[in-house]
Amino acid sequence: MTHFLTGLPLWGLALLLVVLPTALSMCVVILIRRRVGLERLASNNEIAGFKFATVGVIYAVLLAFAVIVVWEKFSGAETAVVQEAGAAATIYRLVDGSDPESVATGAAMGNYLRLAIERDWPAMDARKRSPDVTQALNELYGIAVRMTEKQTKDRAIYYEIFKQLDVITQARRTRLHLATGVVPPMIWIVLYVGATLTVGFTFFVRHKEPTGAGYDDRRPVLCRISWPSRYRLDQLSLYWSRAGRIRAACCSDR
Repeated sequence: MTHFLTGLPLWGLALLLVVLPTALSMCVVILIRRRVGLERLASNNEIAGFKFATVGVIYAVLLAFAVIVVWEKFSGAETAVVQEAGAAATIYRLVDGSDPESVATGAAMGNYLRLAIERDWPAMDARKRSPDVTQALNELYGIAVRMTEKQTKDRAIYYEIFKQLDVITQARRTRLHLATGVVPPMIWIVLYVGATLTVGFTFFVRHKEPTGAGYDDRRPVLCRISWPSRYRLDQLSLYWSRAGRIRAACCSDR
């Protein structure tokens, strides 16, 4: 699912994540209110409000947890790529020379990096790994071993070369592992169920408008201001009158 969304263009994401869900939600609201009725929906608003608040808070916590997990995995993959590139650059500097062993090691390093970009990264997009890159890394280790047998450089340089090769191997394993998925399937299930409950709950809630003297619910309301008093709730509503002027109506809910 994640790979499918990241492969879509910007207009496709806007259509799939914004336009279509909004249009579907509006159609569902219209169908439910025609079938159930507004008065029936407004009868349990007091209890429904507390339930909606509880479900919304739980879903918000789970969504924040998923965002943190994705961000941490993304940072880990970025760090692994930087370490792999840094280790490759260090090996290039350590094998700098005109002897055949140094030239062969540098060529093997370049072959590994080329295959990693051309084949390993596209394979990671499909949650796989390229066997050609693994073979290139094995050949790089073999050339480094043969170079140590010739003893053309200092032992400290050979030690550092193998140390950087180990960094490359570990960094590649890390990015290949992270490419298999950053969010566990159970978290996806919980997020989908929570989104369905949170959005679906709003379809069955209707705010019951207060009525009173001078209040015309059929006129378009411009602004409504509510304030609590000691034993009632006063509401001031501004609306257009039939004469085209702004009128005010005050209602009390005792």
